[in-house]
Amino acid sequence: MASELFAGSGPCAEQTITSTWRDLKRGQQHDASCQTNAFPTGDREGQSVDRVDLATQTERVVGAACSTSVPGAADASRLVKFVRYASRLVDDELEKGLDLPADLFDDLADLSRDTGEATTAEVAYLLRDASSPPLPITCITWNASGHVVACAFGAVNHAGWCRHTSRVSTWNLAKVSIDPSRPDRILPLDCCACTAAFHPEHPSLLAVGLFTGQITLHDAEDNMTKSPVDEIAGHREPITGLAWVRQRQSWHLASVSGDGRVLLWTMENGLAFPVAGARLVPTAMYHGHGILPNKAPVLGGAALAFCPFIEGLSVVGTECGGVLRCVLTCADRRRPDVREGSFTWAAHALALVASNFDVKRHVERDAVLRGLKRIGADDVFQSRPPASKLFPSACSLAYEPHIGPVNSVAFSPLHRNLFVTCSSDGYVRVYNSMRMAPLVVLQPGQRSTDAKWSPTRSLVVAVGDATGVVHVYDLQASLHSACMSISANTTSAEITSVAFSGSDGRTLACADTTGCIVVWALSARLAVPQPHEYELAEQWANVEHDEHLPTVA
Repeated sequence: MASELFAGSGPCAEQTITSTWRDLKRGQQHDASCQTNAFPTGDREGQSVDRVDLATQTERVVGAACSTSVPGAADASRLVKFVRYASRLVDDELEKGLDLPADLFDDLADLSRDTGEATTAEVAYLLRDASSPPLPITCITWNASGHVVACAFGAVNHAGWCRHTSRVSTWNLAKVSIDPSRPDRILPLDCCACTAAFHPEHPSLLAVGLFTGQITLHDAEDNMTKSPVDEIAGHREPITGLAWVRQRQSWHLASVSGDGRVLLWTMENGLAFPVAGARLVPTAMYHGHGILPNKAPVLGGAALAFCPFIEGLSVVGTECGGVLRCVLTCADRRRPDVREGSFTWAAHALALVASNFDVKRHVERDAVLRGLKRIGADDVFQSRPPASKLFPSACSLAYEPHIGPVNSVAFSPLHRNLFVTCSSDGYVRVYNSMRMAPLVVLQPGQRSTDAKWSPTRSLVVAVGDATGVVHVYDLQASLHSACMSISANTTSAEITSVAFSGSDGRTLACADTTGCIVVWALSARLAVPQPHEYELAEQWANVEHDEHLPTVA
């Protein structure tokens, strides 16, 4: 048994020993996995500002070399030498001119006055809004640039409430391509528009007077601002006239209505309430045709115009033919508040009640009930004072009246005292604001509907009548007959409005009851000031009551 155990052991016996170094070196192994948090990713994009490439090119001068070098000091010295030499020559000629008579060129001016040029008018545009409602045009107006003409549509024969929907359409005549039947801009309205007026400085701001007595303001973004329909702080009858007035270094909007009120509005309060107002009441000077003084509560306003040279001076035409001079001004909103009693009054609020103590006491009582310490203009109207006492009488002078309703009043844009009126009685009158009797009486032969002064010629007036004819009067040439009468349509439709384009005396537009606008290009004879014309108009503006009207032979 021992032999079997050690059979393989001996000197020459073979033994096998298994190697274990690999197992010792390998160690234990395991499979494992891991994951990180997700990385946030996002997409972004950028874009540069819009850019426009413009290029300009001058005409090529053949054979001329182009140099971009800056002149040196030597050129500057040569210029100084030349100026000194030329200034001596100019001084010598000016000294010679001192000895010349003042009327040296009078004969030359007389020879150039009558050039033989005819007074003509060519149709430049014929505009008609094809999509407009079947309503006549009540008013046309040009914007400040003189390129955009606007027309207001409205019925003229209402027998009750207005149930129409109307619009104001505008055309930009400065565009390269114009569609006469398609306006560039349309302002929809809920009722008929009676009158319209562009702002004198802002070309896109348009005021429109409505049949309901409201006033709307429209801007370039088609935003609309409305005045209230209120017994105290607004009109209660259709707006018959609008005029932009510059007072206290800012623009205000004046309105007149058949309710006998002349109101002054400002854009600062969004037309929430007027900043000044007056009533057209009968006076001893004028109390209407066949109406005894103080029997009629008010006189209905039909037309309105403000003098561009005298602040607050206006002329109002009435429904019964009266031509009244009024003064309407507003308080300076920059003035400090005024302390009176237990209240602090805003300057413009105190100006509203300054003419009537009863109204002031009424407003103060309302302020006590509401617990107010400061009274503003809006508080005056919220107190609901009597309308007949809030606005004082505006009439300071009554001119010789018409015998029919006054359809238009217009001040001369070149002379401070001259204005023109037209009436349904068929007469067109030129007045001096300091004289009750008219200076000139014109009779076109038909009922006149509108009259406007030329913006460039002192004595040229355009008048529209009820038979579709526009008469152009040159009062320097004749005080009786028109120098030109042009027909606006073939149907004898009534002319409702005429208007010159801004400061361009060559562009005249008119509108009629068929909804058509005709724009004429007048000849230079009717647009270019003539010799001695301004001096003659100045004599008319300064004529006294008992003086004879100056004329030119």
